[in-house]
Amino acid sequence: AFHWDRLLTGTFMFVHGGQPQAMLAYAMHLRGVDLSRVSGIDRGGTEQMLQSFRAGEADWFHEQAPYPQQLEYEGVARIVASVGEVIGPVAFSSLAASPAWVARPESKRFMRAYRKARTWANSAPPADVAAAEQSLFPGIDRAALVSAIGYYQHLGAWAGDVAIPAEPYETALDVFSHSKLITQRYPYSQVVVAPPDARP
Repeated sequence: AFHWDRLLTGTFMFVHGGQPQAMLAYAMHLRGVDLSRVSGIDRGGTEQMLQSFRAGEADWFHEQAPYPQQLEYEGVARIVASVGEVIGPVAFSSLAASPAWVARPESKRFMRAYRKARTWANSAPPADVAAAEQSLFPGIDRAALVSAIGYYQHLGAWAGDVAIPAEPYETALDVFSHSKLITQRYPYSQVVVAPPDARP
């Protein structure tokens, strides 16, 4: 059975810096573990991390999908926990646009296509989504990519409307405040706007 404090034993390879480390640190914080206390290993980019982990340079590994699924597929690791499950809904991948662009007709066409694509990614068989995305993940076996997509669908990563509700926005601020990557909490009303109404 995995407990988050086990990350304090052995060596832990993870992406250092930016959003991936912030999400990891916040999830660990929610589980009562301080990321700064781990014996961390920084191997730079994902490919270097994968090679180093395969070579036995760490006991624990954290990256976003589909890389853990690839290691599991190869039989060199087993997925034991999920940052996404711990944190819950968060305004993770968001779209930014100027007010002028949002007011233009093409914004509505874009949002119509975006909604359609996201609905498809959330509801299509994982194998179909993997086939469409395979070229974006060279070196990742199809089975690992299918597993990753199926998990994201199960997690609800692409579920719901494209509008950003207040609670996931506040959670995003919690994540980045915890790692001191933002210096103030900008009010929801100053940052988030309703998407252009592209519904028929």
